[in-house]
Parts: sequence; structure tokens; C-alpha cells
Amino acid sequence: MLHINKGFIELDSIENMQINRATKDFHIMAKAIGSTCNLDCKYCFYLEKEKLYPDNEKWKMSDECLETFTRDYIAAQPNNEVNFAFQGGEPTLLGVNYLRKVVEYQKKHANGKQISTALQTNGTLHNDEWGEFLAGKKFLVGLSIDGPEDLHNANRVDKKGGNTYKDVMRGLNVLRKHQVEFNTLTCVNSITTQIGDHLALIIVFVHALHPAPQTHLTLILASI
Repeated sequence: MLHINKGFIELDSIENMQINRATKDFHIMAKAIGSTCNLDCKYCFYLEKEKLYPDNEKWKMSDECLETFTRDYIAAQPNNEVNFAFQGGEPTLLGVNYLRKVVEYQKKHANGKQISTALQTNGTLHNDEWGEFLAGKKFLVGLSIDGPEDLHNANRVDKKGGNTYKDVMRGLNVLRKHQVEFNTLTCVNSITTQIGDHLALIIVFVHALHPAPQTHLTLILASI
């Protein structure tokens, strides 16, 4: 039975549901850490969602829920290729071992289908363990970076309001070191376009981050 709790649809017994295969491909972005993040970006629309939960509630998707989601998402896909995407909040707060469980459940329930996984991250928590894992499991990483240092730091700050550019670039170098496939996500807003032709500067800067011929950058607009 379906019921609504705090604006979210919940299931009394998902184990008893019959999973029907979709007629067309569809995509779900999993937020397994909820809105929990180690940054406090000024334009983020999602951080305020923490107000929906009591202070003592754990936001991490449980192992049971993770496996059920993985199994049913694969089973419902009509074609042979299945793409998983994890976002946050900041999904690397889940830890490498949590993502290892993701891969374990994917293999367990793949049923002959080809599985790929993408991870959208701010990159500040990357280290060699992350680099080795992401490269070894062939994750596609989306790195959030808003351009050169001054433009990036204008909005993408930590919980104390401090700059994050250097931490992001350190994380980027981890991806490069381990040859992890990555693309970038950049937020363009009123602050980063106030002086001169900053948009062109951002595009040139972000384009230069990508190893040739691998170039895939995404620009999004934020109203602040």
C-alpha cells in the first residue's frame, strides 16, 4: 500500500510488489545520502531539505533499501544497458565501502545486463583509495567546479564559509592520477557574470581541465 510521509511516497511492503518491465528506458538519480553535504554552496536548492527530517534521523539509504532499489531498477529496465547515477548532498560522505556494496548488488542482480555507474561529487574528499576504486570499477565521475579560483569560491564554500577551490583541484588531480573518466558541472549565476566576460573565461577554464579528446562540460544557471 502507498502512503505519503512528509511529501514522500512510501511503500508498506516493497518485497511483495511485482516489478513490471518498462516499455521505454527511464533514468533515476539516487540520493543515497539525502541532502547531507560537507559544503554550503550559496545557490544550493537542496540543503534546506534537511528541515524535513528530525535531527536524530539517519539519512543514509539502508543496505536493505539499496539492494531493493538496485534489484528493481535493473529488473524494470527494458533494454540490456542500465545506468545508475548517485548524487547528493555529497555521495562520497557515504564512504568507499558503501559504493563497493553498490557494485556488489549490481553484480548480484545484473541478470546478464550491462551496468554502468555515474557519481556526481564536489571532489573535496577524494584520495587515492577513492581514485583506485572509481578507476577500477569504471565509474563516470561528474565534478562540480565553477571556474577559476575567484569565481568558484564566490559561491562554493564549506560549512564555515571557507574557500573550496584548492580542495576541489586536489580531488581533480586524484581523478587524473588514477585516470578516472570524468566530466564537469558548472553553475553560472549573477555573481560569476558580473565583471567582464566571465562566461567565456569559465568555459575556457573548464574546457582545459578535460583530457583530450574527452571533453564534456555542463553549464547550469542559478538565480541568485
